[in-house]
Amino acid sequence: AQGTLPMTLPADAAGTAHDKAKAELAEALLVSPAGAKKPRWIPSWRVKMNDRMTPPEQLVTIAHELGHIFCGHLGGCGGLHDQSGWPERRALGHHEKEMEAEAVAWLIAERAGVLSASAAYLRRHVEQGKTAQVDTALVAKAAGRIESLAGLRYIQTHV
Repeated sequence: AQGTLPMTLPADAAGTAHDKAKAELAEALLVSPAGAKKPRWIPSWRVKMNDRMTPPEQLVTIAHELGHIFCGHLGGCGGLHDQSGWPERRALGHHEKEMEAEAVAWLIAERAGVLSASAAYLRRHVEQGKTAQVDTALVAKAAGRIESLAGLRYIQTHV
């Protein structure tokens, strides 16, 4: 990803997570309590970021990983009727999950004026996946949710 971020970010939006042991770009881990007995527990996840990424790369990567969460790829979260949750979609195929998560990242990057490699990444998965299973409304909702939760406010520039 390249570019400057033409928006105001909360002070902690770029993140301070360090993962020097491996060159992994990002990894979403479900860290919910094993065998939770409560009828409705709130899931929690941790996303690790490579600290050598530039801020635009961090934005695209965190948007992709959060896209997996908010598109239900790691499980559902209640509250679907009041718009606070998301559906259970773990059974979706690998390529379809990657298409949705990267589409979320692409939308956020585009709105932020950040050039990403999303098109090439998406192309590889579109060639092997089933695009009819991709939920574009859920992708748009996930992108909007991430922008809202992160407090992203895009600066309007007039040409």
